[in-house]
Amino acid sequence: MFCLALNAKTFLEFGDICEGKCKNDPKEVELVQKILNIGSDKKIKITKKYDKATKEAIIAFQKEHNIPATGYVGELTKVALETKFKYYKSMAEDKVAKMGTPKFLTQSFKPIRAKESTSKEKTTKVSKKEKIDSRKFDFVDKKLAVKEKVAAAQPLKLSKKEIEKIKKRELRRLNKKIAAKRLKLKRKKSKDYEIASVTPLKSKMERRRGKSSSFEEFKKYTDLKKSYKVFKDYKLLRKANGKNTIVKINVRNQRVNLIVDGKVALSSPCTTGAKRKFEPNTKIYRDKRTPLGTFRVLEKIADKRSTIFGEIIVDGKVVYRGDRRKYKGPPGKFVGHPLTNWVRLTSGGIGLHASKYVKRYPASNGCIRLPYDVSKIIFAKVSKGTKVMVVNEKE
Repeated sequence: MFCLALNAKTFLEFGDICEGKCKNDPKEVELVQKILNIGSDKKIKITKKYDKATKEAIIAFQKEHNIPATGYVGELTKVALETKFKYYKSMAEDKVAKMGTPKFLTQSFKPIRAKESTSKEKTTKVSKKEKIDSRKFDFVDKKLAVKEKVAAAQPLKLSKKEIEKIKKRELRRLNKKIAAKRLKLKRKKSKDYEIASVTPLKSKMERRRGKSSSFEEFKKYTDLKKSYKVFKDYKLLRKANGKNTIVKINVRNQRVNLIVDGKVALSSPCTTGAKRKFEPNTKIYRDKRTPLGTFRVLEKIADKRSTIFGEIIVDGKVVYRGDRRKYKGPPGKFVGHPLTNWVRLTSGGIGLHASKYVKRYPASNGCIRLPYDVSKIIFAKVSKGTKVMVVNEKE
């Protein structure tokens, strides 16, 4: 059935076989051609040379065993050839009594193992019940595949999932390099806004000019009118003490900036007063726009509740929501809406406070709504008398 003599050698001890670079021992090429012919429909001539027919047969063999089809006989392909040989050897053992002992069975074979393993390991025989289908073997080893790819100087045929994994790895590496040189981005997503903390590093051109364009860089890649991203410069925020800080609220962009020593240390989305706000109780549209001008911080209260807007409860049920001054029903208990991290600007009830309803358009009753994380920072960095500017201008 077979006429294969290995001269006491296994395929794992063969040299690499390929076009051009490899030595291609004629005896080894002959044995590879013979093992490829075993059990295959298309037979190739035993030429003892690495020709086109041999290369095509090797590529077909590699495809069957999920090996990168490069035509290069490296470590992966040798393992597959050795396994195929052992498989057909086990089948031949059943017919030895009838057919006589083939030549290749008279030779001494070494077990299938890695090159680093010791020679004391015993050979493992394959019984009848443990017949192996060579097509089910998956010999793909990433390290070996890379070695064969480099040796053959041909691209590997990878699946879509493997390509996506490689792309993700490369993107991660690039992101790390960019973060080390330019920015360190930390994104936290919530329902209403997204925070991206930035610690900028000066580029060579900026060092020459002596200028820091951290916030300018943030503006280049951010639509200030639509984005919920928050800019932070932690170095400047550490320097903020209430005296060297200014809070600037831009009604046009719906953003609040905390300026420290003349530089923007914090930029966040906010929501100012609406031009026309509908009151469901009176069914009237009223002007609720936040007044423009320059103000000073009058008071700071961490846990405050509104004395005007809230709910009126009668007999354990909420009967009214809104401005308590316009309520005309039976007397009840008033519970004001929470105004966490309250910073008062006017005696008429205008101020900054935390809210979960931070939109990208004017929607409040006159106050400036802030995300909770941003309100904590501004509340901590301002003090009584801190300057607050409400403007309507382009940035």
